[in-house]
Amino acid sequence: RGWPAHVRGRVAFRLTDALAPWNDGAWELTVEDGAGTLARAAAEPDLTLDVRGFAVLYCGAATGRAAAQAGLAGGNGDPAALDLLASGPPARLLDYF
Repeated sequence: RGWPAHVRGRVAFRLTDALAPWNDGAWELTVEDGAGTLARAAAEPDLTLDVRGFAVLYCGAATGRAAAQAGLAGGNGDPAALDLLASGPPARLLDYF
């Protein structure tokens, strides 16, 4: 999927995933030069994100604030910081049903 080359930033969040608990934990996304790197965060983040919220943000289908209003993101930080996840082009699925 990628990100636009001019987009740079970092956002940390605690992810919860009831179906795949190995995804649970604190993560930090770093975006620069058109690519993103997701790594475990060293400190506890201010933002929380349900895996469903991560999915809609990564696909570009919602903003961080919209995810928070839907109950898919929360915490003490500004959910607009999660917009970094949604800043790339829309995700595509090359399949036929």
